[in-house]
Amino acid sequence: MIALYFTAEPNVAEDLLKQEEEWEKKEEERERQHYIDLKNYVDGLSKNELRQELYNALVELEDIRNRYW
Repeated sequence: MIALYFTAEPNVAEDLLKQEEEWEKKEEERERQHYIDLKNYVDGLSKNELRQELYNALVELEDIRNRYW
């Protein structure tokens, strides 16, 4: 039924594909910017802050995986 609709209205299908492509581009840019921000955050941490963040991340991973090192 959907295929029939897109066959009868090809412009709608093209518009939908364009919207999807635009959304993907925006999502890729958001992800790229997130990693830039994350790197800047990590670069700004002191050695002790890095140790604490690493410890917190490892504890969180253990909680997620429900196991220990």
